[in-house]
Order: sequence, then C-alpha cells, then structure tokens
Amino acid sequence: MNLDRARRVAALLDDQDVREAFERIERDILAEWRGAIDAEKREECWHDMGALMRLRARLKGFAGDLRKESPSRT
Repeated sequence: MNLDRARRVAALLDDQDVREAFERIERDILAEWRGAIDAEKREECWHDMGALMRLRARLKGFAGDLRKESPSRT
C-alpha cells in the first residue's frame, strides 16, 4: 500500500478544478453521443465514457488506500 500516493490522489480528487474537469469531459462526451449520426460514433463515445469511468474508479481506489491504513500505523 502506497500511502503517499493515496494522499496525493485524494488531494487531487478533492480539487475543485479536477472535479470540474471530470464533469466537463463527461458532459462533452454525452453531448457528442447525443449528436452522433451513426452507430460508430456513438460506440466511440461509449468507449470514451467507459475509459473516463475506469480512470475515476482507479483514482478512487488509490485514494481508498488511506481508509485501509489502520489508525495505529499513521
């Protein structure tokens, strides 16, 4: 478990600019998906959204390492 990484990632996820960036990217992908005229473009957007969700989940997983650390070891 890498607590230094967990602290850095937790701070990153708490950053207002980072949260807004994730939200903006998600809105942009959704807008592109809604405006897509063919299945290929919609599928590309679907993959983009999946990648964004996996990135967010991975970062939250790294930050979650802080919760796994017992109080006696901090």
